[in-house]
Amino acid sequence: MCTSGQTTFGTVSRSPLLTGITPVLDAVTKGMTLDEPYTQLNTRTATVQAGPPVPAEEIYRQMVATYAEERRPLVAYGTVHRPATGDSSTFFWTGRFVGYVWIRAVDVPFRYSCDGVTNEGTVISWESVGRGGVLNCARQDIKASAHETEMMRQVRELRCGES
Repeated sequence: MCTSGQTTFGTVSRSPLLTGITPVLDAVTKGMTLDEPYTQLNTRTATVQAGPPVPAEEIYRQMVATYAEERRPLVAYGTVHRPATGDSSTFFWTGRFVGYVWIRAVDVPFRYSCDGVTNEGTVISWESVGRGGVLNCARQDIKASAHETEMMRQVRELRCGES
């Protein structure tokens, strides 16, 4: 077993990943509540994709130490993401509403060299803080980040019948 390997990380990729969505609530009167569970769309496991003999957990820890931000920590190695079972929101207006949850995926390519052998792979993770919201199919949302806007676009396609 190699004890003095060298890891070199490539450029980090951060991208939104829609993980859960509720059915549409047709709120025809004020005061209706959206309390449906999320349908799971995507799941993700914090891992290292590479061939042996790469010390996966050590490479993962190195990546976290290099790329995690104080206000955006990354999940622990081996964590499996699944959306929450659901939330509850009561609306004081009418419309067609959809709840959604998403994560910011973090993927980092790397090269690991030890004893003259080099392996390449990718560290798979995500920011530990989940995100989500409720979208009104009848209203265009404003003042959102690029990632949030992309998630709302996907929700509209999947549930509001827009493309």
